[in-house]
Formats: sequence, structure tokens, C-alpha cells
Amino acid sequence: LGAETRFLDFPDTRLVATPEVAAQVARVITDIRPDGLLTWGDGWTRGMRHPDHQACGKIFRDAVTLARMAKTVAPTNPHRAPVPTFTYRDAHSALPAVALEVEPYLDGIRELGRFYHREIGFGDPEWLEQRLRAAGHRRGLNFAEEFDAWETMPGTVEALLPAEPIPAAVVPERNGAIDR
Repeated sequence: LGAETRFLDFPDTRLVATPEVAAQVARVITDIRPDGLLTWGDGWTRGMRHPDHQACGKIFRDAVTLARMAKTVAPTNPHRAPVPTFTYRDAHSALPAVALEVEPYLDGIRELGRFYHREIGFGDPEWLEQRLRAAGHRRGLNFAEEFDAWETMPGTVEALLPAEPIPAAVVPERNGAIDR
């Protein structure tokens, strides 16, 4: 995939989303300085959600916020740039959806899916194909991947990044000033 890999010293199948763990990940975020985050969300069908995946999603979503706080990440500099967050979408999600057309990437997706199925025994290639087709059908596309859009505009996009932020809502006047 061409992604940089970092391994953190967390226990397999016993990961717990604590403020201390999120602060540790926040310090990694200040080092990497990402412009987006793809992780696990909260709404998943029973049996499909591994407890570590659920904990990891909460840890990383919390860490993006903590990475902005100087006292949490000292002595490194905070990372205060926007980090649009996208989480894997499931039928139980209540968040707005953003969909990405994945037809140009099908060869790589299929190859990675076969590898995962061969090495772990989960994710039958037919299941993956049907899931991508169904998401595409909902969007008028042949194949799509849907994500929960946490801070970005929903809809179909050509790329997740750069993301279109949700327009800032005007907060009611307070002491003669308008907060945004």
C-alpha cells in the first residue's frame, strides 16, 4: 500500500481505550502530522467488530483531539491542523456517509482482500466484491467504499483528501461578539 508502518506496544486482544493510551497515540500524531485519519467507528454488526478495532477507533479519534493540546503532547509541538476523520461504515451507523468510487483501485483491493483471506481466513473475496458493488449501487456507481464522515461533507467524492469541511455554524451572539 505504500504506507509507513509503526508498531506500538499495546496488547493484542486486550486493547483498552484509556486517556493514557490516547495521549500516547497523540504524541505519535504530533510526530506524523497526518492530514486525515481512517479508523474504526462505533456502529458495527455483532460478530464483525473485534474489541481491539473498537478500542483502536476510540483511541485514535480521541488522540486527534489530544494532539492539539500542548500540555498533553509536551515536549513535542501540538498538531493543530485539521485531521478529517473517516471511519469504516456499517449498517448501524447514524453518521452521514461519504462514498469513494473505488473502481480504479479494484485490482489492488482484490489483491489485498485475497491476501487477508489467505492469511487470516476472513473476508471471502465474493463477500468483498458484493459489499463494494452494493455500496456502488447506492451511489449510482459500479463499486464504492462508504465511510462515516465525522467532520466533512457527506456525498460521493473522487478522493477522501483533501476533504471538504462542514461549513462552520454560527454560534449565537454572546456579549456583543459572534463566535464561529
